[in-house]
Amino acid sequence: MSNLSEFIGGGIKSVQSGVTTTNTSADVTLTTAIDPAKSFIMINGTQSNVGSTSAPAYGRADIIDSTTIRITETNQLSGASIIVYWTVVEYY
Repeated sequence: MSNLSEFIGGGIKSVQSGVTTTNTSADVTLTTAIDPAKSFIMINGTQSNVGSTSAPAYGRADIIDSTTIRITETNQLSGASIIVYWTVVEYY
């Protein structure tokens, strides 16, 4: 049976988190560079200000490179701004 250290190489190297607001997409510069091949991003929660339609707005997060993540509002027809709480975890 596999254990967690087999997948993440023995432990967590760094954790960075923040909050971003956008109604399309926003690039966020990380405080400390990461190795994208040894990192993942989690959305810890999304709030939306529902715009002119009743369509819900959701956020997506992607690691672009060693210092940049991109937060994207996935239903831009909603007209809403979203607030995305995110965390980037880098492991050894």
